[in-house]
Amino acid sequence: MWEYRFFKTLYPLVALRLVQVPDALAAENAVSSSLEALSAAPHIGERSGRVEPSRQREPAIDTDTLLKEAKFLISTEKFSAAANRLKQLIRLDSKKSAYYYYLGLALDHIPGQNKEAEKVLKIAIRLENYNPRYYLALGYLYLNRNMKRQARQQFMTALKWDPEDPYVAEALQRLDQADRKGASFLTARLFAKSES
Repeated sequence: MWEYRFFKTLYPLVALRLVQVPDALAAENAVSSSLEALSAAPHIGERSGRVEPSRQREPAIDTDTLLKEAKFLISTEKFSAAANRLKQLIRLDSKKSAYYYYLGLALDHIPGQNKEAEKVLKIAIRLENYNPRYYLALGYLYLNRNMKRQARQQFMTALKWDPEDPYVAEALQRLDQADRKGASFLTARLFAKSES
């Protein structure tokens, strides 16, 4: 029990690099040897023989802490590190749509990972198809790749699920601006050719 609490407290500090452990394996061995020594001591009402420790368990990974860490890494633009944390979370629980959503956001910012980001966001939508944020993320991915028709479909689906969401309205405005910008650029080129 104490080992679990120790690692649960230590892990976030080490992960955020607030505490550095010179040799993690040496620290783990020191903790487990001290625990073995405590378990070998006779307790009141027990026989005085040495108690063989059972196979030691790995400390449980706190998924909430890992998710917060991944969100922090995304906010600080460390997208590769965030993607690694999120892939670890998906290996632990492949049914959480939020893990796929944040992984899609991280992968979208890594060069050459657009297809993977699209695939991951579609998995998030399949797991939780009523969340407008997932459709918005996929829509922005399409908009950034200049796939306006697909972006509009995703934004409209998000609008269907939450007509009051201000982010959906903002996304549709950005799409309209992109449409107007593209049309004005094309119009300017056509007029430039006809004047010459």
